[in-house]
Amino acid sequence: MATHTARVVGDDCVVTLSGEIDMSNSSEVETWLNDAIEHNGCSRLEVDLGPLDFLDSFGIRALLRGRERADSAGVAYRLTNPNALVERILRTLGLYDHLTTW
Repeated sequence: MATHTARVVGDDCVVTLSGEIDMSNSSEVETWLNDAIEHNGCSRLEVDLGPLDFLDSFGIRALLRGRERADSAGVAYRLTNPNALVERILRTLGLYDHLTTW
């Protein structure tokens, strides 16, 4: 199960993801990210993974699709605060730098 909170700080949006992102809820996560990109008028989207416990390949796909949508909308996008497991997964796949820098 995954949950999220979203807040707007000036031109920045912050979506905090918690729980587990997997096959059962990755489309919901994509919707949360898409809503933040399209409906808040933000120029930057920070996806805070601090409370996130786990993600599988579907979760990674959701985060990558969020990046693609942000790029096409002209919104800067980055992941922050991944735990050691999530960071290791992203580094192993060669995605860490792509997803954690503006």
